[in-house]
Amino acid sequence: MNSEMLIASSRRWMSAGLEAFTRGSDLDFAVHHFGVATEHALKAFLSSYHPALVVDANDLAGLLHATGHGALTSTPMAGSKTIQATAAFERCNQLLKPPIPVKMDVLKSLLNARNGVSHLGAHEPDEVRKHLITSIRVIDPLLVSLGVTHSDFWGLYRDLHDELLQKRADELKLAYMAKIVNAKNVLASRLGPAWDVRDLARLTAELAWIDSDEESAPCPACNMEGRLWGNTSVDRQDDGDPTDYNTGDWAVMLYPLGFSCPVCQLDLEIDEFELAGLPTEVRTSHDPVEWSMPDEDMGRDR
Repeated sequence: MNSEMLIASSRRWMSAGLEAFTRGSDLDFAVHHFGVATEHALKAFLSSYHPALVVDANDLAGLLHATGHGALTSTPMAGSKTIQATAAFERCNQLLKPPIPVKMDVLKSLLNARNGVSHLGAHEPDEVRKHLITSIRVIDPLLVSLGVTHSDFWGLYRDLHDELLQKRADELKLAYMAKIVNAKNVLASRLGPAWDVRDLARLTAELAWIDSDEESAPCPACNMEGRLWGNTSVDRQDDGDPTDYNTGDWAVMLYPLGFSCPVCQLDLEIDEFELAGLPTEVRTSHDPVEWSMPDEDMGRDR
């Protein structure tokens, strides 16, 4: 139960799935294998920190194997209970900076398709390409963090990998342009046909509020103040010892997962940020010491 074993397993499952996909037959196998490969890649990343991060908290035998004490249990390592793929995804997104550019419901669609094949022998043939692209988008940032090259992982299917991502990029650009046009139409309808800058200023003032876990950014559609939201953590910003919390430059960083504009109602996902010119990380004004202090009520609630 280690990172190298899991990423090697992920590569094998993905290769078998891609073989079925390119052959054009056994697409149910392809969908199933894409899902397994994705889950193993997520757990490979977590295991690179410590194998215990992928073990179910209630599985003592699994925890013993993960911590190097497998000799203390008669249960084989293969019988260990691990966390679900969705939990692994959430943990990876807490550790990866920036996070994986995939929404949870998109990942669940892939996992549901895998389970449909496993338990019912059923899948949607028209969805196979979409599920493969989801796997690629989840796995690629994990490979970077694990130090595994795309050529090593994707092998003979690297050109297919690149072509699928390029086609998705073209589709994403069209969808983004449609979102911008729609947001401008929404703004015009909210302000009326004879609106002027005073109407816009009034609407902006009414909606201009930012939560403590959000940061502002100019909207690419209306140029008013929108909101970035995502994962927040205290990170070191210099080259000092990341475990020495008493010295160095520390900051509360926001790693956005999405953007929303309260004025024109534009909503963007992280994979649209490059098109929109939005940042993938923001240094906030929060005090890192105060931000990392434990909740005073935590002890009272126990």
